[in-house]
Amino acid sequence: MLKNRQLNSIDKAIISTLAYGQVKRWPMTLWEIFRYLTNPQRINEQMPVKKIKLYEIQKGIKRLIEIGIIKDEEGFYSLKHKKLKSAPFLRRNSKDKLADSKIKKAIKITKYLQFFPFIRGIFLSGSLIFGWVDEESDIDILIVAQSNHLWTARFLVSALLTITRLKRSKQHIKDRLCLNHFITNGAPEISLYSLYNAETYARLIPLCGEKTVLENFLKANLWINDYILQGSGKYYEDLRQIPDGQPKKLFKSLLEMFLNIIGAGQILEKLLCQWQIKRIKKDPLTYKKGGRVVVDMKQIEFHPDSPEGEHLRRYNSHLASLGLFNFNRERDSGLA
Repeated sequence: MLKNRQLNSIDKAIISTLAYGQVKRWPMTLWEIFRYLTNPQRINEQMPVKKIKLYEIQKGIKRLIEIGIIKDEEGFYSLKHKKLKSAPFLRRNSKDKLADSKIKKAIKITKYLQFFPFIRGIFLSGSLIFGWVDEESDIDILIVAQSNHLWTARFLVSALLTITRLKRSKQHIKDRLCLNHFITNGAPEISLYSLYNAETYARLIPLCGEKTVLENFLKANLWINDYILQGSGKYYEDLRQIPDGQPKKLFKSLLEMFLNIIGAGQILEKLLCQWQIKRIKKDPLTYKKGGRVVVDMKQIEFHPDSPEGEHLRRYNSHLASLGLFNFNRERDSGLA
């Protein structure tokens, strides 16, 4: 067994990063380890935080392979330990192909959703952005709506996707959009601090939205860096993002003006808010233990079956079973 002093802060950060993926038996590439590296201070608050370069991660991985802590399979890295289930790279390859096909479907649907009034940005979220999908998986999205029009935006998008049979339901899940999280551009901070949420929001894929909306989201959620060293990456540079041209903006502006006129300002928003909240409160899943449901004028989150608690429990268990170093156990963000 290696002694604690033989592992430096980068070594421990690499091991912790791989331990998170190990929960889903998910090997990672060099770039992924670098991009989503666990902040060393999450492991030990006394560790100095500095900018870590790619070549330092590469050197650390090489050393950890030599001493038998991690293994390399065709450029995919995972922890090597008898107490942990293996993370086969061939399984990952097949999952990557499946995830890519679902992302393409999400982009195709978003091309129409971007025309919707009061929609300011759409991010791909959930297990899909990690690649942790199955054939029957749905497609999670995070929608940024215009302030003071949150509930109107949700109603319109939900209505269209229901009519076109593209919205997830209890009976129909595969390849359907799951509208489980809305925020507003006036309050883009997501105050749900945990390693699980940091990992999720650091990997969001922007499907559409103005550059300023995406930049403001990053600035408002710098807390992610407390968990993921380079968590607030430049999402707006993702090549999969759908361009937001002037004709689209003009069409959307005219539609919003029309809705504001017939809706007499905030009257429509208030009525839709009251009606939707009433429905949410009637849903038994709203009160399910271990989940989280948030409804107000700035955010709508519906995660009654959140995997956050279980994922972090297993992550902590993996690090403990390795027994390589002392670490601070991660907690969930406050589930019900």
